[in-house]
Amino acid sequence: SLLEKTQFDKSRYLESSIHIIYRLFFFAIPITLGGLISPFMNMADAAIVSSRLQQAGFSVKRATELFGQLTGMAAPLINLPVVVTTALSVSLVPAISEAMALKNRQMVATRAEIGMRMSVIFGLPAAVGMYVLAKPITVLLYKNAEAGVSLEILSWGVVFLALTQTTTGILQGIGKTMIPVKNMLIGAVIKVFINYFLTGVPYINIKGAALGTVIGYLIPSFLNTAAVAYWTDLVIDLKYIVFKPAFAAGLMGVSVSFVHGKLMASGLTQNKATVFAIALGAVIYTIVLLCIGGLRKNDLELLPGGRRVVMFLNKFGAFRR
Repeated sequence: SLLEKTQFDKSRYLESSIHIIYRLFFFAIPITLGGLISPFMNMADAAIVSSRLQQAGFSVKRATELFGQLTGMAAPLINLPVVVTTALSVSLVPAISEAMALKNRQMVATRAEIGMRMSVIFGLPAAVGMYVLAKPITVLLYKNAEAGVSLEILSWGVVFLALTQTTTGILQGIGKTMIPVKNMLIGAVIKVFINYFLTGVPYINIKGAALGTVIGYLIPSFLNTAAVAYWTDLVIDLKYIVFKPAFAAGLMGVSVSFVHGKLMASGLTQNKATVFAIALGAVIYTIVLLCIGGLRKNDLELLPGGRRVVMFLNKFGAFRR
């Protein structure tokens, strides 16, 4: 009857609504938990690092200065380059979800590989550049060369942080939302232990906390990558994902260090030499990467606004049609 049909439609609508709410909570809760890990890591740093520095023989004032150089000067700098990979991570979730909905595992693996490659392509030169110019950069921005000591170590965290963000987006896209949360938690626990033991060693001091942060990003990036490879049947091509970006970044690093030194010797101020060296490094890295085939059209097209970048570069014959 009409009444029975209406009741059936309402029941089906109610089941559909409940299912949607369940799915929202299924995805939202792990993502929220993952977002809480980083603030808790910062709270742990605040509780551990300064006190361990004091136990290592530093005064309260000196311990506060060193902690401020790490968290207030060096740490914000490593978050700047990952703005791109944050956008990439956000764009990967629907892209991977679409491929999963189509049951196209090849598309899932291809998009996952592009995402991981782009995170290395953007993260590696930033890490090398910050390592090579650590002290000049902190002098330029903060007028504090000593903060460069922390930045030299912390700079390598850029690559692992970028890779962690990207692989988290991939895992969320395939519905494995709890995996990156667990991996980040493992990294956070190990970071706390490293911070506690190394920061208390007098000749290591604040460098131990910087190293702990790097390892805190390295562990989830590796565990996430292994999970992505397992769940997407991705075969990781080290030639494109690691070796080519590493070659371009290495050449850039040597060039930047040489040019910065020559500019300083010529009488140019350190700040001007630093700005010029950074700009030159970006140009050298991009040209070398394009010349060795380390950057492809489909890599850029996955990024927000990537098609426009491809069209612009094609005007200069950067990609073969």
